[in-house]
Amino acid sequence: MTILDPLTGRTVSVDRPARNPRRSYDADGREIPPMTLGTMRENGTRWIDAYCLEISCGHNGLVHVDHLPDDLPVPDIALRLRCLSCGSKNVRTAPAWHLWHGRQGSSR
Repeated sequence: MTILDPLTGRTVSVDRPARNPRRSYDADGREIPPMTLGTMRENGTRWIDAYCLEISCGHNGLVHVDHLPDDLPVPDIALRLRCLSCGSKNVRTAPAWHLWHGRQGSSR
């Protein structure tokens, strides 16, 4: 496939579309929809683990997300965060499953 480069005005060959680093893709290159906060809450947790990805830091922490909307993808919360230790915005987020309490009526 070729596209027109808006900066140079030339056509450029593109093998595949650009990928979002906060998304996963299947073997055919299709984006796999990320988990949303609503789905995460339905599965029993209301906290996010946030990890600083700077090599010299590695700080991590928990973020309570009840104030955020249900349709917000879990990986996109990282865009709103900054490491408290080093100040980096290079942060990754994931559900805090270790705080999972199970659904009501569960034996846990």
